Amino acid sequence: MKGRADFLAGLIAASVLVVGALVVVQPALQHRSDLANDNPFRPALSREVVEKRVPGKPVERTTTTKPASAPWVERALGNSGLLLLRVGIVVLAAFLAGAVAQRVLLGDYALKVGPVEVPALTAASDDLDASRLNC
Repeated sequence: MKGRADFLAGLIAASVLVVGALVVVQPALQHRSDLANDNPFRPALSREVVEKRVPGKPVERTTTTKPASAPWVERALGNSGLLLLRVGIVVLAAFLAGAVAQRVLLGDYALKVGPVEVPALTAASDDLDASRLNC
């Protein structure tokens, strides 16, 4: 059973990885020139040019430059943002999807992360079955 669960978890992780890579790499390839030349941490600026036309006078142009409203996180995860960061997020999602699938298929939900430990649920279910038999 463990071999089958490992295989299916690996298959799910690989599927998430492939779909995620397509979602991440495709926009980066479409915006190739921005990928190498753009700095997502540089404050984005927006320029607005206003032309004032009055009959009999030359056209007055006023150019205003101000910071754009998009935060750096949005620019970093945008079309041509930090490709390595986005690929890392996809790899993490694939790993977590495979881990969850494996836990569900095996029915083993024990977890230990540093000092925090969640014991296996089999002992609790055994106690529940024993109490049902005694009724």
